[in-house]
Amino acid sequence: PGRMPFRDGMAADETLKEILPVIFDANVLPKRLNQAAGQDLVKTSAVNFYEGVTQKEVEDFYNAMKDPSDNTPVSYGLNSKLVKENGVITEKTYKVGGLYGKAIQRIIGWLEKAAGV
Repeated sequence: PGRMPFRDGMAADETLKEILPVIFDANVLPKRLNQAAGQDLVKTSAVNFYEGVTQKEVEDFYNAMKDPSDNTPVSYGLNSKLVKENGVITEKTYKVGGLYGKAIQRIIGWLEKAAGV
C-alpha cells in the first residue's frame, strides 16, 4: 500500500475501498464482453447495443442482410443498436437525424470549425 497511487489526499484504505469492488465484484462495472461458452452473448452483454433481443435474433437479423456472393462484405451492426419493439426488431442508427442526432450535429459543427483552422 505504501507505493499505491492515490487520488489527491486519498488514504490507502480509502483507495482500496474504492477499487476492490471494481476488481472483485461482478456486479460493479461488469465486463462488456462475455465469451463464456453456452451463454447468450447478447443477453449477458454489459453494453446497450441490444434491447430485448437474443443472440440468435441478432445473428438472424444481420445474416438476412448479407449477400452470399459478395467477396468483400461490409460489417453490419456498426454505429447502431437493435431494439425489439412490439415483437419487431429494428435497427436504430447513431447519426444526424437518428440516435444522438443533436449531439452528433454539434460534433460536426465543431469539426467544421476546426477544419478551417
